Amino acid sequence: MTDAPPFPHDDAITVSAPETCPRSGFALSGAGSADRSRARPRTAPVAADVRDDIRPDGPSTRSGKVLRKEDLEHLRAQVRAIERHPAVFGPTDVLDRKRRWTLGCAHADEVLPSGLDPCGVHEVKPVASGAASAASCGALALGFALRLAVRRLMVDARPVVWCCTSAMAAESGRLYGPGLASLGLPPSSLLLVETARGSDALWTIEEALKSRAVALVLGVIDMAGLTEARRLSLAAESSATPCILVTGARHPETPATASRWRVRPMPADDPEPCAGKEWEAFRVCAALERLRPMAARRQDQLFALEWCDEAHRFRGPPLLAGREPVLVREGRGAGR
Repeated sequence: MTDAPPFPHDDAITVSAPETCPRSGFALSGAGSADRSRARPRTAPVAADVRDDIRPDGPSTRSGKVLRKEDLEHLRAQVRAIERHPAVFGPTDVLDRKRRWTLGCAHADEVLPSGLDPCGVHEVKPVASGAASAASCGALALGFALRLAVRRLMVDARPVVWCCTSAMAAESGRLYGPGLASLGLPPSSLLLVETARGSDALWTIEEALKSRAVALVLGVIDMAGLTEARRLSLAAESSATPCILVTGARHPETPATASRWRVRPMPADDPEPCAGKEWEAFRVCAALERLRPMAARRQDQLFALEWCDEAHRFRGPPLLAGREPVLVREGRGAGR
């Protein structure tokens, strides 16, 4: 067994206190050139031209170009499409104005720049006010929901599932084929399901949403609890299929919904907002109480809407001045 050779270049190693490089500013553990070569360089400062500029007139890109409102809405729609279902309907379908699920009323669609959420649950709840009975307000809510279904069929030609309980059908009435055809909703495009219990109706609505074979699921039920509403919301989001729930006026609001519309008859003393006989069939006051994920300033707004059977769209004047807080307060109080 031979002795190990001495450590090579023993005289080249020096031990000294840490020193600082005058150029880089980092500390060196030794004075040797080998230690200097192994030192980690300091991160270079960020150049001023690659940082985001802060502009007082709005957000901007790295190049300093100020983004317009239309550009921001376009980017938000792209983000929503990527986060949700790019494989189902693609971001181009979401951004295409012709495929947006809208009301057809300029004032209402201005509040809904991307239209109604095609991957969410939307609640329509009646308000029994004044001399109007609960049955008439319920029928009004059904009429509003059916017209939303007509608007949905204009961008998606697949069938619509109509599901209700026997109790709700006896209270509000059953669908009438010729009337649906004149409304713009062909009876051949409807799949009718009537259940004995509300739990069976909720199960049917959820399974129809999961099927991904329909354009819309419209349910008429008394109410949906937190667990049931969350399950419906997840099913609608995962399958990119919207759902409309028409619930009772005396029951609590449905949680986990993308929007909530509270409707009541048009007041008798309101001026005629639209002219023409084709606009006289259906008139409603609709309060938008909930809208996700828009800002709170776009919620709690009231619209006077009329339906045109020829154009298959809503039309109405701007927001009713002086009546918005009254309707919203009455609606929320009636639903609790």
